[in-house]
Amino acid sequence: MNKYGILLQPSMNKVFFNAAKQLMICEIQILDQLVLKQNYREFAITQLGGVDYITFTSDEEIAEKELRYLSRLSSLYCLFEIIAGEEIILRPLLIGEQTYFDDDITSILKYTGKTNEEFTKMLINIAVFCSDFGDMFYDRMNLLDPVAGRGTTLFQGLIYGYNVAGVEADKKSTHAMMTFLKRYLMEKRYKHQLNQSKFRRKGKVVGSKFSFEAAPSKEAYKDKNVVLIDVVQDDTKYASEHFKHGSFHIIVGDLPYGVQHGSPTNQGSLTRNPSSMVQQALPAWIKLLKPGGVIAVSWNVRILPRPQLEQIFIDAGLKVLHSDNLDKLEHVVDASITRDILIAKNR
Repeated sequence: MNKYGILLQPSMNKVFFNAAKQLMICEIQILDQLVLKQNYREFAITQLGGVDYITFTSDEEIAEKELRYLSRLSSLYCLFEIIAGEEIILRPLLIGEQTYFDDDITSILKYTGKTNEEFTKMLINIAVFCSDFGDMFYDRMNLLDPVAGRGTTLFQGLIYGYNVAGVEADKKSTHAMMTFLKRYLMEKRYKHQLNQSKFRRKGKVVGSKFSFEAAPSKEAYKDKNVVLIDVVQDDTKYASEHFKHGSFHIIVGDLPYGVQHGSPTNQGSLTRNPSSMVQQALPAWIKLLKPGGVIAVSWNVRILPRPQLEQIFIDAGLKVLHSDNLDKLEHVVDASITRDILIAKNR
């Protein structure tokens, strides 16, 4: 029997840090049950030297493939083998996550209402694990965020080396995202090319499109080892007009919480409840999703109860996934937000 311990990333947000312990256990179990199939068990939050670790056991030693997957867990800081004897010894296991973009891209841009970077990473991870494309975790997958905000989900996708696309209705948020990204690529000396254009609907200019090709070096760019970044400033219900149908492995979005951000209505105003927006947009999102692909959304259950949101996805023809771990992801963010995750699969 082999025993392991995970030390979590330190976090200034104590509320999320405490929630992250149980969320991390769920994330590991989802990964193991759906992808690795190593039968990890005996999960616990264990104090070693006065510090909390997530501990678990495995019949076999952790192999190289497992290490690669575990290295991308959302809140993982260090992974140790725990050797019991007269004294407990922690033997660090090599965690060498390969990143395509530097991982600082998600943390530099600060603004009110920004989603926690570790949570965003977990949302992407779970989406991949629950899709039919779990074995492509390190491949050039296609990710869409249909409510992109200022780009945290897209930027995490770039760290993974995914092609990313986003739709964002708010012009100010889109401008802030593109301004930051252009400056980041220049300062980091990433080889890139940008194409920008306007688009029309019913003869009227209604939004902008931004398309990047980018690579971390001139050599990679020359060898066509590039990621594609496409961002559209438009209402998300028109998402299927801008991208190739059936082209995305995962669609990942943090729905407006109704605190800092609202959802647009047909009348042009904002509502705290995102149900109408999701109902109108789902047909477009589904057109863009590959068979076996997954839509993963997080939202504030205080303004939209889970059964109502699930029914919207079911009525759209998607299969809402349930398991012991997928049903334990609800957690408190602050006094006004209790967040949960819904995973729906394209049949």
